[in-house]
Amino acid sequence: MSNLFNLIIAAAIYGSPLFAGITDHGPIRDHENGHTHMEKGHLLTAAGYPGRISDVNQKIHVSLGPNMSFSPAEFKFNQGDTIRFYIFNHDKLKHEFVIGDKAEMREHAALMRSMPETKHDEGNAVTLKPGEIRQMTWTFSKKGIFEAACHLPGHYEEGMKAVVEVI
Repeated sequence: MSNLFNLIIAAAIYGSPLFAGITDHGPIRDHENGHTHMEKGHLLTAAGYPGRISDVNQKIHVSLGPNMSFSPAEFKFNQGDTIRFYIFNHDKLKHEFVIGDKAEMREHAALMRSMPETKHDEGNAVTLKPGEIRQMTWTFSKKGIFEAACHLPGHYEEGMKAVVEVI
């Protein structure tokens, strides 16, 4: 038997621990500083968790840059909405798109100040090179006021942020 076949059989028998944390956009990695955590295979934040493409009920286009702009600057969703974000970096600089509450944003900003070359490809954060387009699917599971932002050094302070209201 092939090794792949053995792996599939073992995963089926032992409850698929090899596939825990895999979502529609790949494996989820937790930050070392602990501002997010895993539960039942999802990367959780105060705002929610990575959504499934099959659950998307709204598609949103987000523009990053030029001139440190973030558009739209406000989002309003209902609790339980699963959003497919299409994020366009129209700038000549690298940017990121991160979703979280104020505390998570402070922790993420500190991470980015200490390690500005960190690249994200996890549930609530993606990094975009100049001219790049990325997609992110997110389920807003909790009501509240959250943020979407870029925390590369100086970018947030220059206005690269948006208010996310979940009702």
